[in-house]
Amino acid sequence: MIRYSCDLCHRTLQPHEKRYVVRMDVFPGNEEIYPEDLEEDRDHLAELNQLLEGLDDEALEQPGCHQFRYDLCPQCYQRFVRNPLGREVSLPFNISQN
Repeated sequence: MIRYSCDLCHRTLQPHEKRYVVRMDVFPGNEEIYPEDLEEDRDHLAELNQLLEGLDDEALEQPGCHQFRYDLCPQCYQRFVRNPLGREVSLPFNISQN
């Protein structure tokens, strides 16, 4: 029998209890798009084919690419959805008009 636990609070999840799966992919962003790259007369399919032919299996596994998978209990899921990056929430302060 497979047993799950919440990856945030480490609580063991019961078989009947709802759990949530969070999957994240981290990879380098695309390069900037320059106006000359937006030409409408280009054969994009041919360019893509050339790029794919030039790749080997090792090139497909780029350094800096990571995949993560987490199981969350319902309470931790609610907290995650409200603040997915885990940043500290700063409270707004008001300056009185005295």
